[in-house]
Amino acid sequence: MTALLEDHTTFRLGGPCRELVAVRDPDDAVRVLERWTAAGRPWLPLGGGSNLLVADAGLPDHSILRMAASPRPPPVILEPALRGESPLPVWAGTSLDALSAAACAAGLAGLEDFSGIPGTIGGAACGNAGAFGRSLSDLVAAVDLWTPARGLHTLPASALGYAYRSSALQRPPLGPCAVLRVHLRLGPSAGDPAPLLARRAGILALRASRHPDIRAVGTAGSYFKNLPPPAPGGRRQPAGALLDAIGAKTFRVGGAFVFPRHANILVTDPATATAADVHALADLLADAVQDRFGIRLVPEVRAWPA
Repeated sequence: MTALLEDHTTFRLGGPCRELVAVRDPDDAVRVLERWTAAGRPWLPLGGGSNLLVADAGLPDHSILRMAASPRPPPVILEPALRGESPLPVWAGTSLDALSAAACAAGLAGLEDFSGIPGTIGGAACGNAGAFGRSLSDLVAAVDLWTPARGLHTLPASALGYAYRSSALQRPPLGPCAVLRVHLRLGPSAGDPAPLLARRAGILALRASRHPDIRAVGTAGSYFKNLPPPAPGGRRQPAGALLDAIGAKTFRVGGAFVFPRHANILVTDPATATAADVHALADLLADAVQDRFGIRLVPEVRAWPA
């Protein structure tokens, strides 16, 4: 059944796909993927759609597998970690922020710095999401994935080609693939939740002060990757600083514009914006930074089609 991808991305943009099927566990996902592969259909996996810009024309020939989940992970998901078992297998469709909240409340360390990041744990593992100098690859032990060539199998983190905001899961030879579970190493059980909850509260407050409410406005969060550190072992330099220097907060193309409180966040007017507007605005910003500093910013947000 044809579906509009604008209904499944946080940018709220994107044209039609051939069909979209939501699955809630790995067994359902495998059944659908086997059927599509046998029929020769091209397909792509979709998590929360929070780091994705889909073209206005959509992907009319593609079937989309959406990793769905309830808004809150059931408490049982953390029981192995609370018993001291590690790593913890998590369904790829689980909300990253909801899992962070549950882990903090249970006194399990590791996910507190990921508070407020939208999307699913599967998508975060594919894109190596992160914040505050942390990346999800710091916690990933392995992933269960499905590919047409090998079916369902497990790969350790060492085989996933992790780098800053990227992984081999996003490209050949592993892609196209669907991540179905992520095995995470969390902190020891029976920990004190108070410092974790305090850290989470502080991060959520900081995000609220600088970021748009993704429930109220179309956005994918930070659009460009931060720059490599000036020296080995140093911290990455924020792309937002270069964007601020070129006056990015005054830039607009059609219904796409830069968020007034963060120069590296693009937002959309839901009544008028198109994906082409966002692409054009991103190119305009990258060109201006290159003209001024001789540095080409690289998008963190993925584009469909690439």
